[in-house]
Amino acid sequence: MVQGSSPVRDSISTYRLRKDLLQDYLKSEFPKHKDFKISLSEDGKEFWVFETPKALTKKQKDHIDEHVRLPSSSNDEDGFL
Repeated sequence: MVQGSSPVRDSISTYRLRKDLLQDYLKSEFPKHKDFKISLSEDGKEFWVFETPKALTKKQKDHIDEHVRLPSSSNDEDGFL
């Protein structure tokens, strides 16, 4: 993280996304950042809230959706969630 800059709070849906997998991905994207402060959102919605040196891009969030989230069940593949 650039000295003097403040971390950015960001969030992403918890759907099929374990906290440890999210943390591992964030560490790979921001190896010098030490504490992502990952927690569940306090408003009762199912989002992981975390801090990073800069906001995740759409490309990074798409990567999480496609490669970091746990695979869907066969029912999900049929379009039934």
